[in-house]
Amino acid sequence: MKTKLLHVSVLAFILAITIYGSVRSAGNGSARDEPQGIASAPTTVALATQSDVTPKDEPQLIPGAPVVLKYDPVPNSYKIGPPAGVLKQGQGPASADNVSIIVVYNTAASCPLTHPSNPAWTRQPWPADAEAVMDLAALIWSTLLNGPQPVIVHACWYSSLGANVLGQAAPANFVQNFTNAPQANTFYPVALANQLANTDLNGTTPDIGASFSAAFTWYFGTDGNIPVDAAGNPTATDFLSVALHEIGHGLGFSGSANVDDGVAPAECNGTALVGCLGNPLFAYDRHARSGSTYLTAITNPSAALGSALFGNGNLNFNGPTAVAANGGNAPRLFSPNPWQPGSSYSHLDEATFNNTVNALMTPALANGESLHYPGPVGLGMLADIGWQINGFLTAAVDWKNTGFEDGSFDHPYNTVQEGVAAVRDNGLVYITAGNYDETVTILRPMSLLATGGVVKIGE
Repeated sequence: MKTKLLHVSVLAFILAITIYGSVRSAGNGSARDEPQGIASAPTTVALATQSDVTPKDEPQLIPGAPVVLKYDPVPNSYKIGPPAGVLKQGQGPASADNVSIIVVYNTAASCPLTHPSNPAWTRQPWPADAEAVMDLAALIWSTLLNGPQPVIVHACWYSSLGANVLGQAAPANFVQNFTNAPQANTFYPVALANQLANTDLNGTTPDIGASFSAAFTWYFGTDGNIPVDAAGNPTATDFLSVALHEIGHGLGFSGSANVDDGVAPAECNGTALVGCLGNPLFAYDRHARSGSTYLTAITNPSAALGSALFGNGNLNFNGPTAVAANGGNAPRLFSPNPWQPGSSYSHLDEATFNNTVNALMTPALANGESLHYPGPVGLGMLADIGWQINGFLTAAVDWKNTGFEDGSFDHPYNTVQEGVAAVRDNGLVYITAGNYDETVTILRPMSLLATGGVVKIGE
């Protein structure tokens, strides 16, 4: 059976690329009867919309709850490099549009001498090497995000955070009904709310609070080359990966869902296995589904919502940018049975995304793993809650690559969808000649350039 030939607009010239099957793009205009260098779909999809929200007399804030990263005892040597060029750009953002992320260490207000959760966990001096790596993590995130307001991170170093907990972080506050809020009665992480309102809504309070455990053998290098023992097993945990992960939670990779354990104090209504969402919702929550049913359509709180949050394997995030970055499929969220407080729901699914370019925001990290890039799906989820993502200016794609992928010409992506998800507005995707049997969704202006012959997509 022949597939229908469809030509798609990306608001730029497409050279020697034939697109078959299902392709979606955002733009203005209509599809042409004859092949054109420029065409467009009739529907425009926005990464983040703004509505007229009347701010209250004072911004409404609630504190964030920490999300933890667990230690995986099974060694794993999977590696993802940082964005191209970030290690060479010095200590400042690559562009004036990039958000500035500033880390402050062991402040007395944010990092008391004993941890609030356990007095046996005592504050320790930050190792100098750890500070340097934490600053690099902030720089990597800065390179990937645009915004006019600085993001302040207060980072604490404790003797322990509990068994197998590498780190934990949260937005210092969530804010609703601020000027330029995309949706009314919806809590946004304050670091993002500051960008949207173009003002500091948090005053002297930090935007992100993060804590890290001194109880592990850390690798404080930045090259991902974690030492191994005589048997070839990695001997340390990559601190840069943990720092990047926790900043990601502070930026808003976090939802309000919970499941009650039936023991006081009540997480929901005091009944075991009842699930609940915050009221008002977090921006993250508005994209969460169980199968094809949005969580917001399920009675809150209820046992039905509890069962949707754990155990059925169908929990997913249906934001348009994240879906496009995941090849047209809603990314699966971590939903183990039983519910894991501080871990479930606010991570990508471990079984689905471990050992992929999107592994950074999964719930566990093993010795040997070095994950220095959030991946297109993680960035897409942040875009869906309102962040302006500063992607690559260029990305390379070659279907023949079966190894490591970072979008560079040495390590190209092997699908067109990964390439178009990675580049920024007006970016350029270089696609090596060949047949790409996939559906491609394009949500912003960019150029697709065939190299070495004809590219066919969707045949």
